[in-house]
Amino acid sequence: MDKQVKCPRCGTINRITDINLQDCQAAGCPQSLEGQPAYIATPTAPELQPHTAFSDEPSTHQAGQAKCDSAFRLRWAWGYSTPLKDKLVVGRDMTGDETLRTYLEANHINVSRRHAVFELRDGVVYVEDLKSLNGTYLGDRRVPNGEPTPLKPGDRVSLARQPAVEVEIVHG
Repeated sequence: MDKQVKCPRCGTINRITDINLQDCQAAGCPQSLEGQPAYIATPTAPELQPHTAFSDEPSTHQAGQAKCDSAFRLRWAWGYSTPLKDKLVVGRDMTGDETLRTYLEANHINVSRRHAVFELRDGVVYVEDLKSLNGTYLGDRRVPNGEPTPLKPGDRVSLARQPAVEVEIVHG
């Protein structure tokens, strides 16, 4: 069983291995970590195939052009691809995609536990920041907290300024 620590700022009970506490995203609590090792082991990320660079060709699609006859995928910068059927909450504590969660947890501690949500509505993919500490970016522009922002094929979304995902539409 994991050891637990109570955040002095928000009162949430977290695992001792949590670097940023769940609800308020405060950095780990030094008062509660007394007597604990000076290091925290992180899980090993799964081996993933190398990824070719994103295409620099400008997209000719506009948000909302691709409809139900298309398959939507989120293509991650490290070569992993995730189908998007309706909604995908992304972060280090996400459920539903163990490979993606393990990779984020092991390699991107600056990504919040529940960082952003990608949602498919009426043939349009939206991204919404979930009050993440380090932000979600569409290109160089920060996505406002709680405001679903439409994406078009080829858009690049970054989690905490880390190159992360490109929206991809597969026809078929």
